[in-house]
Amino acid sequence: MMITLLLSCWFAIFPVSDVQSIQDLFATKQHAVNTGDLSMYLSTIYTDNHYRQEQKRWFLDAVSYIDSNSFRLKVTNLKRISKDRYQVKVVQSYRKNNKQYIFRYPVDVKKSKKSWKDTDSLSFEMRSGHIVIKYSDPNLKEQAKRAIGILSRVSKVLGSKYNWYPSVMEAKLYQESELFRQSVKLSLPTWAGGWNEAKQSIKLVVSEEDKASLIHGLAHEYTHQLVSDLTNDNAAYWLQEGAAMYYESLITGEQPLLNKQFKLYSIVQLEKMKLEQLPDSEASRYYLSCYVQFRQLVQKFGEKTIANIFRKLHHYPYIDVDSAMKQKETNQRTNNILMENKILPRKANRFDDAYINRVTDKKIL
Repeated sequence: MMITLLLSCWFAIFPVSDVQSIQDLFATKQHAVNTGDLSMYLSTIYTDNHYRQEQKRWFLDAVSYIDSNSFRLKVTNLKRISKDRYQVKVVQSYRKNNKQYIFRYPVDVKKSKKSWKDTDSLSFEMRSGHIVIKYSDPNLKEQAKRAIGILSRVSKVLGSKYNWYPSVMEAKLYQESELFRQSVKLSLPTWAGGWNEAKQSIKLVVSEEDKASLIHGLAHEYTHQLVSDLTNDNAAYWLQEGAAMYYESLITGEQPLLNKQFKLYSIVQLEKMKLEQLPDSEASRYYLSCYVQFRQLVQKFGEKTIANIFRKLHHYPYIDVDSAMKQKETNQRTNNILMENKILPRKANRFDDAYINRVTDKKIL
């Protein structure tokens, strides 16, 4: 009865075709997740390359993470922004191991030529040249201004070292940690506060005045984007995190704290670990170990050699899946290049790249 009354109110205020089409949009998204239909799901996303890639990753994580046929979306409110744009309040629910999780969030939808599309949950935007900052709340406007300055500085510092200057640099700032986490993937650990993967935006949780977290996070995630682009996203997880920690330290001028009790993970140990499955304390040790391992490579071989390693990794084909899912393959590829260049000792029984042998001739996703 309540749903019927709400719909009746919306029909009285907004064009009937708009209300019905927006309801249909979220019904399609729900059906796509419950049936595992990626093409159907992506058909609901607006033509923004960063957002489509982010939502592709979100979808593939969701269908493998939640209980089968448990995903639900319900539209609870509509706010008309313009003739072809609405802000929609949505209640999302799903079950994991038979436990229900509920999350309420806003979504902007925009009318395309044929239908309404999901354009993300961030309503605010600031631009300067090739830098785009999107943010979730008007209270983050000053942080968005700072982010433009920080990314401009980071781009100059790392560009001079690696000769890499992206044509577009996009960052998304979230005031609510759960909105950030849900925007990345449902399985993301609660301790995560920043994110970047190949062909996606930088994402960070920030408060209104926390300048330190902003510069640390942007320097860290920018480095991830640099390494992903230079290596065709073929760098091992530990190498990605080591570079990000190292240049975060360089940009901020703050060294990670390594006390006498700290126990360093070896590269072999790091290769076997699943960062996103670690508890907070072990994740900290993982990050610090990656930092130390990368710092040793820079001190021993120099940044020109590291840049050369990155570009040699680029010769491997791109694997269009989540970094955690291709960890075995990126470990192998990174080891191959490091051994070929005598940065790691050559193993007696050197492994081949099983992934290339298996699927080079096949289209990935």
